[in-house]
Amino acid sequence: MPEYVASALFVHTDDTKHLIDLVQNNSAGTRITAVAFDALVQSPQTQLEGVGHVVVAGSLDVIKKILRLATSYHFSIGIIPSREQIDLI
Repeated sequence: MPEYVASALFVHTDDTKHLIDLVQNNSAGTRITAVAFDALVQSPQTQLEGVGHVVVAGSLDVIKKILRLATSYHFSIGIIPSREQIDLI
């Protein structure tokens, strides 16, 4: 049986907030806390404290900023690409 993370942070933008319910009701039973990207960048230390995994859905710029934060705060990343992000798919 595959191992899944027990909890994660879901970073979304206004364009991707419609995914919150889908992500939170995942089949793996992972506890998901949703946070808007703007709120995260205003206080990353507070938002990322104790976080081991982040799932992000947003523009390429948003994804790149999350990748940069991962190098500082040492969390793994999952990306939910949009249909327009063909290279990520």
